[in-house]
Amino acid sequence: MRTRVHALSPANLPASASSVLLGMVALMAVAAVPGTAQAQAEYGMGEPFAYVGVSALAAFDDRDDLWLWNWNDANVDPGVTARAGIRIADAAAVEVQGDWVNLKSWRDNDTWTMTFNFRIYPTLYEPIGLKDFFPDRLQPYVVAGAGTMGATGDNGDDYQLKGAFRVGAGTDFYVTEQVAVSFGYEWITGVSSLSNIDTRNLTLGLQYNF
Repeated sequence: MRTRVHALSPANLPASASSVLLGMVALMAVAAVPGTAQAQAEYGMGEPFAYVGVSALAAFDDRDDLWLWNWNDANVDPGVTARAGIRIADAAAVEVQGDWVNLKSWRDNDTWTMTFNFRIYPTLYEPIGLKDFFPDRLQPYVVAGAGTMGATGDNGDDYQLKGAFRVGAGTDFYVTEQVAVSFGYEWITGVSSLSNIDTRNLTLGLQYNF
């Protein structure tokens, strides 16, 4: 398992260029001592831990195209998504994720979705051998889940609860050991009478790790 040494925080930055240089030399010396760096926490790695995240999203009306939309005709609506989970291994997590999207520009309603997800971090999976090519701060992921969707159908139909599915990909970029900026792209669709409610969601937000 790789380790890293903490960067200096802004509150502790030396006042002069010479002291900055001395500080860098001291950090290199500490890292060179066997066992010292091993005690330092890593960015999002190590023992399993819990996390929560919240993001704003832009939902694109998908219509009949699974992965691409017609930019000339696309309708875009705002929404929010939140998730909470636990890393069960360096390269895997389980979580619950909820979304709310205002579909007023292309449907006369809004929708919410709740799914239980598996989140996989391919670059942290040892057999793939990609750890040496990605910094600890950058953790790309793929996600898939199933759950339920609540919405009204077309033409003012009654409110319904149906199944829903989610697939997507993105990345977490750790700005500190506990806080990451998350960017993602997800496809969410309902089933049965809500199967025509499917969107491509671009998300941007923050994740906090406990």
